[in-house]
Amino acid sequence: MNSPKRITLNDIALRLGISKVAVSKALRDHPDISPATRARVKQMAESLGYVPNYMARNLSARKTLTVGLVVPKIAHHFFSQAIEAIYETAEESNYEIILTVSREDESRERRQIKTLLSMRVDGLLVSLAQNTRRTDVFREVRDHGLPLVFFDRVPDEPGYSAVTTDDHRGAYESVAWFAARGYKKIAHIGGYRHTGIGRRRDSGYRAAMEKYGHDIPSGFVVEGGFSEEDGYRGLMKIYDRVGLPEVLFTVTFPVALGAV
Repeated sequence: MNSPKRITLNDIALRLGISKVAVSKALRDHPDISPATRARVKQMAESLGYVPNYMARNLSARKTLTVGLVVPKIAHHFFSQAIEAIYETAEESNYEIILTVSREDESRERRQIKTLLSMRVDGLLVSLAQNTRRTDVFREVRDHGLPLVFFDRVPDEPGYSAVTTDDHRGAYESVAWFAARGYKKIAHIGGYRHTGIGRRRDSGYRAAMEKYGHDIPSGFVVEGGFSEEDGYRGLMKIYDRVGLPEVLFTVTFPVALGAV
């Protein structure tokens, strides 16, 4: 059985006696076409069962209507929520998300960026792996004019668009809440110092301790990653050095889970 003929812009144009260009503009609500003509074109398109050829439209516009998303993990309360929100927002604008997961590995992250670029995505959303140090691949993306936005974990190098929380202030207020109530033995399991999030939250912790005149004994601060395993190892290090603190401030929620 032959498949039904696909209705084209030319079919609609022939039925209405107008040009194919006029039909295309009418379906896109172009101001060059009068409201009455737009209404006639849309009515005819519906009656004929016209379905827009989005692929052809995207190719002619040099767009794929896709955005590459690179995250370090998905089994994480923040990233799972962020991914869901990104998908919902993209869908509202008829964009599709191509998701990749670096699993906290810089080499895998770089490969995924290059794969997404080969797929001609219209932009990139990236949250860095915890061991990412090189930024040359991101400079290339930026310098070629492809939209690139980092979120949560961002490079220290200036010149990038980024969406972040105020890590320093959040850490400061969390620690200050306990310090103001008389707690002094407040330990900190921090993130890697080469990451911006690790440094900013560490500086917030130290600023609060200084504000309330609390010393930070040797062994009260340990550096690690962002996983539950890092939380467990970090607490064991603190316990071996100084025993259990009164309060434990951790760089992320998964680290806190691992510690308890």
